[in-house]
Amino acid sequence: MGVLNAPSVRSRFATFAIYIFAAVAAIVIAGDAFSQNLSLGKRTWEGKADCPRCHAWSGLGGVGEDDRAPQGANLRETVMDRAALEEVIKCGLPGTEMPFFSRLAWTDDDHRCFGMTRAEAGNLVPFKAERNLIQREIDALLDYMFAKVVGRGEISREECEEYFSPGSERCRLYRTAAEIAAAAG
Repeated sequence: MGVLNAPSVRSRFATFAIYIFAAVAAIVIAGDAFSQNLSLGKRTWEGKADCPRCHAWSGLGGVGEDDRAPQGANLRETVMDRAALEEVIKCGLPGTEMPFFSRLAWTDDDHRCFGMTRAEAGNLVPFKAERNLIQREIDALLDYMFAKVVGRGEISREECEEYFSPGSERCRLYRTAAEIAAAAG
């Protein structure tokens, strides 16, 4: 019997092949799950949480999609990490017009926000959002924000077209990524 036909070598090769297949399958499944999570995050951003109303579609802040709405913060330049942004989404931002989206926020001592109870925060407690978000939606929204908004800098035409559609008229006012890079030097 040749070396390659030995049962132990074939068995090890088969085991190795199974591990490789499993690893590739796990990567593909994880990538698809992340893609689905980004999709849920974008739907939450646009719909249920209605973030563009105050922060604009791009997260740039200022006057959002509704000029009657409060002027939201520039999320593209925020220095908050994921945990801080999660608390802001759940609890709102005391003393501002950023609403809270968690049905449990500010309800009792077990659901403090920014280390305070509702009584301690007094009139600084933000208003309740029109719709509550569940934890899965909050996680997906954060994934979307960190993939497409936070730390993104100047808005490019390509980014705008990815959000709206290729060739969208409203995206013509933005420079291309190449133009932005060239201007940066």
